[in-house]
Amino acid sequence: MRLLPLAIMATALALDGCAVAEHWVKRGATDQEFHADLSGCEAMAAQTYPYLEKTTQFGNVHARNRASCTQSGVFMTCTGTGADLAPPTTIAYDANEGNRKDLVHSCMLGKGWQLAR
Repeated sequence: MRLLPLAIMATALALDGCAVAEHWVKRGATDQEFHADLSGCEAMAAQTYPYLEKTTQFGNVHARNRASCTQSGVFMTCTGTGADLAPPTTIAYDANEGNRKDLVHSCMLGKGWQLAR
C-alpha cells in the first residue's frame, strides 16, 4: 500500500513533462513584431536587473575522526589523530533571473501579448 502514493507521484511527474509549453500570442502580429517586442523587453529587463552572481552552500560538513587505539589486557587507550573534513558544496546563481523574467512578462503584457498554451 505504501507504493501506491509513490506510483501516483511518479505518474504525475511524468505527465508534467508532457505539458504544452506556454508561448506568446497577439492577434494580427507577425513573427518579426514578436521578436522585436521580446528583444526590447529583454533588453530593458537586462538593463534594469543585470546579472548578479550570488553563491549558496548546501550539504553538511562531514568529519571522519581518526583514532589510534591500543589494548593492554582489559584496558583500551585511544588517542585522536585528527579528522578529514568534506566542505559543503557551493554553487553560483543569478540572483536577478526571476526579476528579469517577471519584468519581461509584464513588458510583453503591456505590449498587448498574452501567454497561451
